[in-house]
Amino acid sequence: MITVKHGVFHLQNEKSSYLFRVRDGFLEHLHLGTRLSASDADALAVRPGNGWGDSTLYREGSNANCLDIFPLEWSSCGRGDYRESPMELLQNGAPISTEFHYTGCEALKSAHPSALPASRGQTVLAVYLEDSAAKLRLTLLYGVLPTVFTRRAILENCGDTPVSIRKLMSTSTDIPGDWTLHTFSGGWIAEMQHTETPVTMARTCLESTTGASSSRANPGFLLAAPDAAETAGEVCGFNLLYSGSHYLSAQKSLQGLTRVMHGISPANFNWELAPGERFETPEAVMAWSDAGFGGITDCFGRYVNEALIPPYWKNRPRPIVYNSWEGCMFDFTEAKLLRLGKLAKQLGCELFVLDDGWFGKRDSDTSSLGDYSVNAKKLPNGLKGLGEKLNAMGLQFGLWFEPESVSPDSELYRRHPDWALHDSLGRTDLLGRHQLLLDLTKPDVRDYIVESVGKVLDSAPISYVKWDMNRHSCALGAKQHEFILGLYDVLRRIFEPRPEILLESCSSGGNRFDCGMLYFSPQIWCSDDTDPVERLRIQQSLSYLYPPSCLGAHACFLINGEERSSSSNHFTVGKLFDVQIKAVSPEDKPVHIGLKTDTESITDNINQLIGSYNSFIRSAASYLETQSRSRQLVREFSSIASHYGTSLENMGMHLQDDGILSVNDEKLQQAAASAGNDLSSFSVLKDFSSSLLRKSDQVSLNPMDYVGKKIVAYKNPGHNFVSPYTTSAYSGMMFNSYC
Repeated sequence: MITVKHGVFHLQNEKSSYLFRVRDGFLEHLHLGTRLSASDADALAVRPGNGWGDSTLYREGSNANCLDIFPLEWSSCGRGDYRESPMELLQNGAPISTEFHYTGCEALKSAHPSALPASRGQTVLAVYLEDSAAKLRLTLLYGVLPTVFTRRAILENCGDTPVSIRKLMSTSTDIPGDWTLHTFSGGWIAEMQHTETPVTMARTCLESTTGASSSRANPGFLLAAPDAAETAGEVCGFNLLYSGSHYLSAQKSLQGLTRVMHGISPANFNWELAPGERFETPEAVMAWSDAGFGGITDCFGRYVNEALIPPYWKNRPRPIVYNSWEGCMFDFTEAKLLRLGKLAKQLGCELFVLDDGWFGKRDSDTSSLGDYSVNAKKLPNGLKGLGEKLNAMGLQFGLWFEPESVSPDSELYRRHPDWALHDSLGRTDLLGRHQLLLDLTKPDVRDYIVESVGKVLDSAPISYVKWDMNRHSCALGAKQHEFILGLYDVLRRIFEPRPEILLESCSSGGNRFDCGMLYFSPQIWCSDDTDPVERLRIQQSLSYLYPPSCLGAHACFLINGEERSSSSNHFTVGKLFDVQIKAVSPEDKPVHIGLKTDTESITDNINQLIGSYNSFIRSAASYLETQSRSRQLVREFSSIASHYGTSLENMGMHLQDDGILSVNDEKLQQAAASAGNDLSSFSVLKDFSSSLLRKSDQVSLNPMDYVGKKIVAYKNPGHNFVSPYTTSAYSGMMFNSYC
């Protein structure tokens, strides 16, 4: 609901209220928080008091007439507000000041038509401001949805002189109170690292400059009250419907106002706005909750599912996916894929995805991106033949693409090298994953992608697309923004006519996990890290901002061809016995997962313990000739083994004269087998292990007791040292700390 009365604007949804008003021609922010009435506006307004002695006044008469101390909905440049400005402009190559005044507003029946994504189904208010001296018109668009508010800005050049936009944020809001900034940064296979930073007078920024929203800086962030917890406390959430380079900042003023800013990255940005033209920023999203982090999660989860993803996929279950990449990489045939499909079906999968390698001469990642001819050697019956056979098994068929990229070794690049993005000064191209990006700012390039991908999708029973992008951009500033606009145009033209195809966005893992892509892609690949335990952290961070339904995830034991283990297939019971997934049945047999037997687990753990003990004894014994006190070390540790000698003998372990424990494997296995489920007879091993650890701790605290070397103590060293030596964990050497 939106109401405008006596210059007070009240936006209200199920969860919260957003209030601002007109004050002396500028927009004063009043409230973002619990639901209130517009009649509370005066009570919420700032009382500037006597003002500040160094104020630059927007009107003479009182030192309180200073924009620098007010909470504002939009700040101008060079007119008394010296906090960070959301707008920086040039005219004739020189910076210009701006001063926008309110001229009117209107409720819109629908959002402005835009090349950028916009939330679906929102009620929209347009607030108009003008700078008569600069001949500029600024439209601030406010949207209301059940759990969030939206904001974006449109700048129009009403004069006859071009204006260069160096910076134009989507939103700038001043919020009172003490806050902690929660951001999510990282990198490849380490996405969404959760960082908490108290908001102070030192500006905190997070920015992506890669041309994509990037795993380095997710566009979503939170402001949380110091006492906020999972189910209680104030939390404000922010996100951006944008997939390119972006910027966020938070900074507290002396008056206790936190200015929050969000939008396109200003790094190297320079957009020429010709007379009569307009520039639109991406849509920003804001939410508020007094139910802690869980409350803000609910706000964003409902928003994404109800107002952002393509309508066809709203409340529609996603299929369980098997992806061929980890099992095949580039090395596959139709027969191999069908065998994997059979196994995938037995495991309960519903959709089989053929990943990279199906086109051109794509036997590695060094060629053929940009070409769309099916590799007949790998797929003699084409994509249609493979898809139909998978359908006959009861599996849907999905396909991997990377349409934004091109390999220098490709037919497309040989025909159109000018279609690739190159360095603006003609420097040698820098490759990422052996590839370049296509220049999506060119209509011919976009047409080629739309036609080529569309032709493939219509040639086979394809119900899912994994859309990948595996390198950063060499473009800068405004060119990056044009690229993203081109990408959105391509996605619209391919998938709006084919709404039933499930699009999953991917970019070297989670390098483009953002609301802009979710507008087209109901789910996004979280990370190339498919280790289940590490994925828990990544997906927990994502859950603050995005619902689980849009998180693309796999589980595997091979990651890019390398065997990995984790708590998903290897864990310990009682800190003593291992349980681990041992094997999967041959592909022509029914699938089952087998666990190691108790006997195997017990004997493996005992052999590991005894092996560690014997290794230590042998290492100490090797110094007997040069370090006579090493004999004491061997004696003390072997005496521990002697103390448990009878129990160890009963389990097949014998203590030799040199301190080494020998193992009778047959007797050990018999003891393990006879124990069955009663493992109490092996508890002595835990005691033995604990005794060895305690002795090791004593040795590490007093290592010089076992070294035949005098310690030199100097008179009055000037320090009260507990011990006259220190140890180095890196070298294993001991140093006199007085030297």
